[in-house]
Amino acid sequence: MSPGHFDCSGLTGFCYFMNGILLPRDASQQVKCGVEIPFGQMQAGDLVFFGDSSVGHVALCIGGHKIIHASQLVRINSLIPGEPDYYGRNILHIRRIIGHLSDGELKAIPIKDSPMYFCVARN
Repeated sequence: MSPGHFDCSGLTGFCYFMNGILLPRDASQQVKCGVEIPFGQMQAGDLVFFGDSSVGHVALCIGGHKIIHASQLVRINSLIPGEPDYYGRNILHIRRIIGHLSDGELKAIPIKDSPMYFCVARN
Protein backbone atom coordinates (compact mmCIF):
# COMPACT_ATOMS: atom_id res chain seq x y z
CA MET A 1 0.00 0.00 0.00
CA SER A 2 1.52 3.28 -1.15
CA PRO A 3 0.25 6.64 -2.41
CA GLY A 4 0.68 5.45 -5.99
CA HIS A 5 -0.70 1.92 -5.80
CA PHE A 6 -3.11 -0.28 -3.83
CA ASP A 7 -3.07 -4.03 -3.86
CA CYS A 8 -6.30 -5.81 -2.94
CA SER A 9 -5.72 -6.00 0.82
CA GLY A 10 -4.32 -2.47 0.85
CA LEU A 11 -7.59 -1.19 -0.61
CA THR A 12 -9.78 -3.06 1.88
CA GLY A 13 -7.51 -2.02 4.75
CA PHE A 14 -7.62 1.63 3.61
CA CYS A 15 -11.43 1.61 3.33
CA TYR A 16 -11.77 0.25 6.86
CA PHE A 17 -9.06 2.62 8.17
CA MET A 18 -10.96 5.61 6.79
CA ASN A 19 -13.92 4.38 8.83
CA GLY A 20 -11.98 3.98 12.07
CA ILE A 21 -11.08 0.28 11.95
CA LEU A 22 -7.65 -1.34 11.61
CA LEU A 23 -7.47 -4.60 9.66
CA PRO A 24 -4.43 -6.85 9.38
CA ARG A 25 -2.28 -6.05 6.33
CA ASP A 26 -2.68 -9.11 4.07
CA ALA A 27 -5.74 -10.89 2.66
CA SER A 28 -4.52 -14.15 4.24
CA GLN A 29 -4.74 -12.38 7.62
CA GLN A 30 -7.91 -10.38 6.94
CA VAL A 31 -9.81 -13.62 6.28
CA LYS A 32 -9.23 -14.55 9.94
CA CYS A 33 -11.23 -11.54 11.18
CA GLY A 34 -14.97 -11.29 11.76
CA VAL A 35 -17.51 -14.02 11.06
CA GLU A 36 -18.33 -16.14 8.01
CA ILE A 37 -21.42 -15.03 6.06
CA PRO A 38 -23.36 -16.99 3.38
CA PHE A 39 -23.39 -15.50 -0.13
CA GLY A 40 -27.12 -14.74 0.06
CA GLN A 41 -26.65 -12.63 3.21
CA MET A 42 -23.75 -10.53 1.91
CA GLN A 43 -24.01 -6.79 2.65
CA ALA A 44 -22.05 -3.66 1.87
CA GLY A 45 -18.87 -3.68 3.96
CA ASP A 46 -18.39 -7.45 3.94
CA LEU A 47 -15.06 -8.78 2.67
CA VAL A 48 -15.10 -11.34 -0.14
CA PHE A 49 -12.08 -13.63 -0.44
CA PHE A 50 -11.10 -15.45 -3.63
CA GLY A 51 -8.69 -18.23 -4.52
CA ASP A 52 -8.40 -21.89 -5.38
CA SER A 53 -7.26 -23.65 -2.22
CA SER A 54 -5.95 -20.62 -0.34
CA VAL A 55 -6.84 -16.93 -0.23
CA GLY A 56 -5.20 -14.98 -3.03
CA HIS A 57 -7.47 -11.94 -3.43
CA VAL A 58 -9.90 -9.85 -1.36
CA ALA A 59 -12.63 -7.40 -2.35
CA LEU A 60 -15.08 -5.17 -0.51
CA CYS A 61 -18.81 -5.70 -1.09
CA ILE A 62 -20.53 -2.41 -1.97
CA GLY A 63 -24.06 -3.89 -2.01
CA GLY A 64 -26.19 -5.56 -4.65
CA HIS A 65 -23.63 -8.37 -5.05
CA LYS A 66 -21.15 -5.83 -6.41
CA ILE A 67 -17.55 -5.57 -5.24
CA ILE A 68 -14.79 -3.01 -5.42
CA HIS A 69 -11.28 -4.41 -5.58
CA ALA A 70 -7.77 -3.66 -6.71
CA SER A 71 -6.30 -5.91 -9.35
CA GLN A 72 -3.72 -3.67 -11.03
CA LEU A 73 -6.53 -1.10 -11.27
CA VAL A 74 -9.30 -0.35 -8.80
CA ARG A 75 -12.48 -1.67 -10.36
CA ILE A 76 -16.08 -2.56 -9.63
CA ASN A 77 -17.46 -5.94 -10.65
CA SER A 78 -20.56 -8.07 -10.15
CA LEU A 79 -20.63 -11.46 -8.46
CA ILE A 80 -23.71 -12.49 -10.45
CA PRO A 81 -22.96 -14.83 -13.39
CA GLY A 82 -24.22 -13.49 -16.70
CA GLU A 83 -23.84 -9.82 -15.83
CA PRO A 84 -21.45 -7.99 -18.18
CA ASP A 85 -19.07 -7.04 -15.36
CA TYR A 86 -19.09 -10.51 -13.76
CA TYR A 87 -15.95 -11.38 -11.76
CA GLY A 88 -15.72 -15.14 -12.12
CA ARG A 89 -12.99 -16.08 -9.65
CA ASN A 90 -13.76 -18.73 -7.05
CA ILE A 91 -15.19 -17.31 -3.79
CA LEU A 92 -13.63 -19.01 -0.77
CA HIS A 93 -15.05 -16.91 2.08
CA ILE A 94 -17.26 -13.95 2.84
CA ARG A 95 -16.48 -12.35 6.19
CA ARG A 96 -18.42 -9.69 8.10
CA ILE A 97 -16.21 -7.38 10.14
CA ILE A 98 -18.71 -4.62 10.96
CA GLY A 99 -20.36 -5.53 14.26
CA HIS A 100 -17.84 -8.34 14.81
CA LEU A 101 -14.56 -6.61 15.60
CA SER A 102 -13.72 -8.97 18.44
CA ASP A 103 -14.75 -12.13 16.55
CA GLY A 104 -12.47 -14.38 14.52
CA GLU A 105 -8.99 -15.78 14.97
CA LEU A 106 -7.47 -12.32 14.39
CA LYS A 107 -9.13 -9.13 15.57
CA ALA A 108 -10.00 -6.02 13.65
CA ILE A 109 -9.67 -3.16 16.13
CA PRO A 110 -10.97 0.38 16.38
CA ILE A 111 -8.22 2.91 15.66
CA LYS A 112 -8.95 4.58 19.01
CA ASP A 113 -7.86 1.36 20.80
CA SER A 114 -4.55 1.05 18.94
CA PRO A 115 -1.42 2.26 20.73
CA MET A 116 0.04 2.95 17.28
CA TYR A 117 -2.56 5.66 16.64
CA PHE A 118 -2.94 6.87 20.24
CA CYS A 119 -2.19 10.55 19.48
CA VAL A 120 -4.44 10.73 16.44
CA ALA A 121 -7.36 8.85 17.96
CA ARG A 122 -7.46 10.81 21.23
CA ASN A 123 -7.72 14.30 19.63
